[in-house]
Amino acid sequence: MKKLLYLLSAIIAILTSCSSDNDTDSLNQAHIPLLLKYVITKDGKTIYTGENIYNGNRIVSFSDSNGNKSNYTYTGDLITKIEDINTKGMITTTRDYSYSSGKLESVLYKSPSSKNLKIKYTHNQDGTISYKKYLIQVSTGSEEEEGSTGKYTFKDGNLIKTESFYYNSPEGLTISEYDSKNSFNKNILGLKLLLDYSSTSINNLVKQTIVTFSDNNSTSIISTYAFTYDANGYATEMKTSKSDGASDTTQTIKYFY
Repeated sequence: MKKLLYLLSAIIAILTSCSSDNDTDSLNQAHIPLLLKYVITKDGKTIYTGENIYNGNRIVSFSDSNGNKSNYTYTGDLITKIEDINTKGMITTTRDYSYSSGKLESVLYKSPSSKNLKIKYTHNQDGTISYKKYLIQVSTGSEEEEGSTGKYTFKDGNLIKTESFYYNSPEGLTISEYDSKNSFNKNILGLKLLLDYSSTSINNLVKQTIVTFSDNNSTSIISTYAFTYDANGYATEMKTSKSDGASDTTQTIKYFY
């Protein structure tokens, strides 16, 4: 069950992450594919569904079969707020996004606790993006380093490497490979800028290796993603396989536009 939940979380992250650098402010074409729904099955049984609602090419909300929901707010062409709502209708997390010159500068995670989490981004001259996490005391607004830092590396519009550290010690490494087809979230305005969702890649993820470091040891999990495409190069189905060296897990996702 733990492995199933891990894979499901990875799939959801992928589904909410990939987008393109060809966003447009309005749907001027006769039809621009927008991902309306996806269905995840395992052993022939549906285990999860997700649905998006749009206003033009702006995403308004996402809801899933567990009863959870996320509402999106735009300022101009930029997503500036996401509210996560649980099955009881309560807001569990609010994410406030700040930008500078059209690039993500920071994201603030607000939740019902005494401290909030803030991630600050630095866009480096070599094209990489570094980040550092901070804890914000709600009562005073004071800021302290949380200890987590990292760096994103890009190639041909795709996020190919993520490095994470905790107090300067290596914590994780993710290597990603992509196809040359259209990302299934390609046409959602502003989604590509949300670095906390790894939503910067313009193509579909086909292989990912996640290495975790702990006490001078490392463990690796390799996931592969095989796609079926329509005539326009958009994914209609994805089969996922994950191997941690001990067992394999396979699931299928179908996309509806």
